[in-house]
Amino acid sequence: VDIAVDPLEGTTLCAKDMPGSIATMAMADGGTLLHAPDVYMDKIAIGPGYAKNVIDIDASPEENIKRLAKAKGVPVSAITALVLERPRHEALIAAIRSTGAALRLIPDGDVAGVIHTTDPAKSGIDIYLGIGGAPEGVLAAAALRCIGGQMQTRLILDTEEKRERAAKMGVTDPKMIYGIEDMAKGDCLFAATGVTDGALLSGVKFRGDVIETETIVMRSVTGTVRIIKGEHRQLEKFHLD
Repeated sequence: VDIAVDPLEGTTLCAKDMPGSIATMAMADGGTLLHAPDVYMDKIAIGPGYAKNVIDIDASPEENIKRLAKAKGVPVSAITALVLERPRHEALIAAIRSTGAALRLIPDGDVAGVIHTTDPAKSGIDIYLGIGGAPEGVLAAAALRCIGGQMQTRLILDTEEKRERAAKMGVTDPKMIYGIEDMAKGDCLFAATGVTDGALLSGVKFRGDVIETETIVMRSVTGTVRIIKGEHRQLEKFHLD
């Protein structure tokens, strides 16, 4: 099998006790998850229920938002985009605001950010755009495959060292656009456990000798989404002579 893992997505969120940090992993048949180098990746994602090719990573943010609004049958002002708050996104943020669409900025956590697009009625998020980590992009793609949705990405290989590193990991076309099934094929599973409270999951709670957790588990073949609430008891440690 292939396994992708982020033991703590949102390290700054966790360190500052801010909402939205999670522990997450994906699993799929061997050779079906994109072996992404640790570089940046440009991403665009929407949830299920739309015709194919509604979004296009090569189109402008304005065009993508207008196309999504048309596909959803709503005015552009009814669309909400989610973007990581980073200096590199200044032009993207300005472009989104120029359309009249709503904009939500997050400090960290773009795996959860992509997942939010799968249920706009609950999350209020229609589209995710911007640049984040490539390994996180693979995790997000696995989650989106399980629930349905569209995603396009492109690795940002802007130095010779990055291009060489990517080539060693099997990337033959540095300008390739990856669709969701290029990143996560076949039967895949995705799981995430909340570390701090967030819109997606409740965080870890310590209640006496019990630790409470909340986990979401998804499977692509069945489209099943399970929410698991766990109680982990802190047992006494026994020392053997």
